[in-house]
Amino acid sequence: MKVCPHCNTPNNDEFTFCKACGERLDEDMEISSSYTTEYQQPVAPPPVPNVMPPVAIPQREGYNWCDVCAIIGFICSIIGLFTFAIILLPLGLITSLIGCFGKHLKGLAVAGISISLVATLVRVGMILYENAMIPDWIISGLFW
Repeated sequence: MKVCPHCNTPNNDEFTFCKACGERLDEDMEISSSYTTEYQQPVAPPPVPNVMPPVAIPQREGYNWCDVCAIIGFICSIIGLFTFAIILLPLGLITSLIGCFGKHLKGLAVAGISISLVATLVRVGMILYENAMIPDWIISGLFW
């Protein structure tokens, strides 16, 4: 029986190469009677933990004062539809206009502007109608 000089694996006499590592076996490598058939197993590397590498999360820019004005303008416009229209509708219009320069809530600012303008026109029309300041030809044309 031949023993591989590289990995100490016992091989049959007719083998020319080691069955474990593939090293060439020489003829003069006979096993002595004192040799045991146990051999050292190759040591496996320690297992690598299955850990995902850290992923960089893009940071979103925070809200600025223009975005806050867009929120305030929209809320003032909605509340101004029902009460305190003389104060809240112009305030909603101005703050919504400032909110258009924000980075995140431009749509809310445009909605606040639209609501403020339409509500202001309706309120002015109602005040003119109640005080009989609208000519009859406009009223008869609109509601006929």
